[in-house]
Amino acid sequence: MRYSDLPFEILEHVSDYLSTNDKRSCSLTCKGWRYPFQKALWRYIRVKSYSGVQKLIRSIKKSQYVSTTYGLSVYSLRIYGSYLGIKTSDIEFSELFKHLPNLRCLHLELITYKRIYTDITSSDKIWTSLETLKIQWEYSSFEQEKINFFECIKACRMLQELEIRRGLRNELLYFSMNDFDNMPNNLKNLSSISVYINHNHDFLPTLDTIPNTAPVFSVASLNINWDEIRSSRNESWNIWSPLWLYYLGYKYPNLRSLRLNIKPPRMRVLNRDNSERTISLLRSNQNAFRHMETLDLIRDQDLELSKCILLELFIPLRVPLRHLTLDPGPLGDLNSSYSMDVIKVLESFSRTLQSFSARGFQLNLRDKDPSFKLYSYYPLLTNLCINNIDVYLDFGQLLDRCVALKELQFCAGTLVINPNTTTETSKQQQHGLQILTLRKCSGFIYEKTGCLLLNMPHTFLKTLTIGHIQYVPPYERTNVYNQSRLTLLSQLNDFPSSEDIGERKRNETDSEHHVLTSHRIAWIYTYYTFGPFENGRVKTTRLSKSGADIAFKYFQNFPPKCFFQTLEHKSLYDEEFDDMTRACELHKGYGQFKFGKIESVHVVK
Repeated sequence: MRYSDLPFEILEHVSDYLSTNDKRSCSLTCKGWRYPFQKALWRYIRVKSYSGVQKLIRSIKKSQYVSTTYGLSVYSLRIYGSYLGIKTSDIEFSELFKHLPNLRCLHLELITYKRIYTDITSSDKIWTSLETLKIQWEYSSFEQEKINFFECIKACRMLQELEIRRGLRNELLYFSMNDFDNMPNNLKNLSSISVYINHNHDFLPTLDTIPNTAPVFSVASLNINWDEIRSSRNESWNIWSPLWLYYLGYKYPNLRSLRLNIKPPRMRVLNRDNSERTISLLRSNQNAFRHMETLDLIRDQDLELSKCILLELFIPLRVPLRHLTLDPGPLGDLNSSYSMDVIKVLESFSRTLQSFSARGFQLNLRDKDPSFKLYSYYPLLTNLCINNIDVYLDFGQLLDRCVALKELQFCAGTLVINPNTTTETSKQQQHGLQILTLRKCSGFIYEKTGCLLLNMPHTFLKTLTIGHIQYVPPYERTNVYNQSRLTLLSQLNDFPSSEDIGERKRNETDSEHHVLTSHRIAWIYTYYTFGPFENGRVKTTRLSKSGADIAFKYFQNFPPKCFFQTLEHKSLYDEEFDDMTRACELHKGYGQFKFGKIESVHVVK
């Protein structure tokens, strides 16, 4: 069979894996390929200006007189670009959507729904096949506009995903409890909602009616955003109430994913006078969040909301969390007076947790021990991200507890390697780790070997991402001048070319020296650079071949005797680093990460 005779169904399936340029090329190959690949090109349309909208309408109108009607092929339409000051034509937008009967995804970016959905378009009953709608809100002081919005989405009977964003002038549509209740009842397929909510909603008048709230069983995902509102006196009056969780537990009993994005928080989560009553209400609904699998808590800088949800609600209700993200934001914005017992949280979900990410806040660790130690086994945990300063990660202990771990990210902390479990002669355990990221980490060099050794010969990495790593002697934890910034990456199971065999044999001559018992992949060096108009920056690079050879020879006879005498005035790292001598760097030691195999290495510069 010739390529031009391939069935339409196969060509259409192939087009799903091609870029836009490849689809264009295929459509020009032959007559048999023209229609399926042209149809694929029309499936996803992006328009970035009002003139582009007009051009799109003209193209669709022209196609009505040929065998291929382009409008029938459009499944996704994204309209973006600034429309401020442009008097858009209601009739043209009405015509556009009338000719897109199969439109499933509509994304209006930097253009509000009021410029699209008008009296003219609403009378045409458009968007009847729409499954995903992402729109922006245009502020109006009239409550009638909110009613019109609900009428707007009422026609979207097939809608599955709804996202309401900020308007062009930073306007917001705040959802109250009543707004959730007033969502159109005919949206039987709606499974995902992303909105901004009114945290200042007064629950007290309707508190007794919440258990009788009409449940919506189709919604499985909620993305709740909260923006602080401040008065002219710079006082915050938009205060989060934990009773939102009380209401959502009844409203969406099949909720599987909850994301709370708070920026920035100024809140009083639990008042001392009514805290016991509030906690009692939160726990009274034993069926709340019974199906919750994913929880993302974003920008909770004081950790009050996170502790309220996890410690006061999810743990007592035994919510079966599988994916948990705690991200209070940049380190500089963190309120250091607050902390959380992350180990307790992890232990509470040890039997169900599959991924956990903790970034940027103080970890309340037990017994004032800075080591991040797990006391339970995590048979399902496959993805772990720890990004915290002042945290010590016991690498071997972690992997032994997380036997199913596939991906690990460790940033900004201290890497602890137990020399008794990572030496060449120790009993090695096979781990399934495949993706490892180490950034802005430090570790302790052992005086006897001049090296920090992470020896994992039975671990086969697909990807290693590394950068900004430094090492210090155990008795010099704060002296930056004694920090080593050299890292050797090596593997045992390599497949050298014929010209490398001789060098490999020469390298494998002495089993007592860690450098010589494996195949060298690269020497990584972290250094500080100062520009004429900037502060110092930390960068990481690979050593050149000559620099790597010098480092290898130096540590081959560790501890060195007279080696410094020939290196005092020479550069170790090419000409761009000629302000650093070999002596001032090499004598500080190095770190070595040895694995069975590393398929690819990415150096964070």
